[in-house]
Amino acid sequence: MRMARFPRLARATRDYTVQYANPIEVLADSVVTVEREDAENPGWWWCVGPDARAGWVPAVLIEPQPTPGASVRLRSAYSGRELPMRSGESVFVLREYGGWMFLQNTLGAFGWAPATHVQYT
Repeated sequence: MRMARFPRLARATRDYTVQYANPIEVLADSVVTVEREDAENPGWWWCVGPDARAGWVPAVLIEPQPTPGASVRLRSAYSGRELPMRSGESVFVLREYGGWMFLQNTLGAFGWAPATHVQYT
């Protein structure tokens, strides 16, 4: 199996508008409370951070295995910030997980967007 190399140049194929204005942002080893798994995107869990901000977190960052109601630790720093995009905009894909891409635009802003809105060039 070939591993993807990042960053990779891509282009937004559709506009994307941020859904969560003040998402979860935590440092490595932060304890968060797990509420529920995303029914549309398995492997993503709604978590509430120590400052009460909430957002979707990929399961690969959570230890131990997430279960609703559990207090768990995150393996690394994490931001649930989304990246607004316009169709045709160039972006760099920094990582992919469970149908979402963590991107950087040409102005240097970072954030998540659905993989369905991005195509590699």
